[in-house]
Amino acid sequence: MRSTTSNGEIEHVPLVALQSRMSKPSQFFLLTHYNCYQAVISALTSPENPEIFKSANKFSGGHAPNNLCGAVYALIQQFPNKKEELMNKFREKTGGTTCKELKWGEIGCSELVDVAIGLVQ
Repeated sequence: MRSTTSNGEIEHVPLVALQSRMSKPSQFFLLTHYNCYQAVISALTSPENPEIFKSANKFSGGHAPNNLCGAVYALIQQFPNKKEELMNKFREKTGGTTCKELKWGEIGCSELVDVAIGLVQ
């Protein structure tokens, strides 16, 4: 990833370093153009996790199993023993767990990434 220094020069910044500069996972999501699933996996593991690239479009936009939001699907993949608890908490905070339920809500994908990560931090 490229970044501009304070004096206007372009520098190469490794994704791990870039992620550490962000105050919220949603900032990394917006900057890298990762989808919601990729952003959550990245925040919970590493931005260089090969799973992120394998899943480029598989689990976002309602394509996760049961049409789940990719952010919550990534979360329950990382914490399968807490699936019901996390699903319920996510639903309480956002109003749903599927893209269809969430699409018409007032919360955007970047915010869903922050909610998902916030449930385990």
